[in-house]
Amino acid sequence: MDSRNFAERYEVRTHPNILPEKPEVAEALEGVRKWASFFDEIVYDYLNENTDTNEYYQDRFEQYQKWVVHNLGDIQQTVRKHALADVASQKFASEINFHAIAYPTIYLFEQLINNAELPVQKLTYIQTELAIQAAEVARQRKILKSQEKASGEMSGMVGVYNGQLTEIDTQIIAIEVMKSDPERKLIIVPGPPMFESGKNRAINADFIAIDKELHQARGIQVKTAIPLHNDALVKYDNSHITLIDGMIDLGNSVPGEYRPRIGRGMSALPGLIAMDHLQRITVKDTPFFHDQNTRNELMRAKGIARELSAGRKSYIPFATENVKKKLLHDLYIEPAKNTHTYGHYYRPRNNIV
Repeated sequence: MDSRNFAERYEVRTHPNILPEKPEVAEALEGVRKWASFFDEIVYDYLNENTDTNEYYQDRFEQYQKWVVHNLGDIQQTVRKHALADVASQKFASEINFHAIAYPTIYLFEQLINNAELPVQKLTYIQTELAIQAAEVARQRKILKSQEKASGEMSGMVGVYNGQLTEIDTQIIAIEVMKSDPERKLIIVPGPPMFESGKNRAINADFIAIDKELHQARGIQVKTAIPLHNDALVKYDNSHITLIDGMIDLGNSVPGEYRPRIGRGMSALPGLIAMDHLQRITVKDTPFFHDQNTRNELMRAKGIARELSAGRKSYIPFATENVKKKLLHDLYIEPAKNTHTYGHYYRPRNNIV
């Protein structure tokens, strides 16, 4: 779809409609929402081919990076603390998660401004930063699941962690798709709030794929797992959105518990793609990890990955092919004139690990 036609269906927002009841959470989200709007503007202007604001954006990238370094960690702790104790606060965690993915991928957003090409090593660095972050989230999820099993009380935060890990896995594979076809001027960025959580839920996009040369755009919506009869298959507009199933398309699945008369099925386990990436990467592959602290961070994450992967073979090549096949088909196809909300959904066979 032409990028301007894609953008015109989204409404520019000044702020989210939902405000936190807890003052501490509201204060923590002020900067989160301010900078999220910054990314709204970048993507919206690019899709509409407005380049007059490029210099303004370039200056603010540096301000954003400083804000993340000095503030995001404390904000994450504040919001997660309240989310563990209060289910109503969990919906605000996704706003934090956007920045957790946007910060490592800021070089992709900068490409929308300066048209520079990123070398493969830089793309691998972005994937590795995301995977290191995923290792810590997966570790926290494991601890929380053990605590909930012991107490018998479910907080709902495991689902929040799963959603974050599925999005990180998707971004890692999205970059792998970009690397697999360098001649195609394709960029896939996290969807800012204007695109991810707008009023029209049928076109909400977790990610946006953009062909810079042909000025085509496509939204991507990801789910941890989609049951065959789930309404997610029909509620998204197939002229706008490609649906990715974390369990089927990404291969984030492990053998589940044995059940009498049913046997042992497969269960979703987000984060496995990130763990696959950490397993196959070496320090030599990531020259940007130039000091001892960052190398120690990478080695620690690799240790977590070995534990969580439990010897599983890498699913990255298969996931890349699955996502690439679906996305490129949808990105360049002309939408039907009489568009209904039947999500395009392709289930590859015989590829569940």
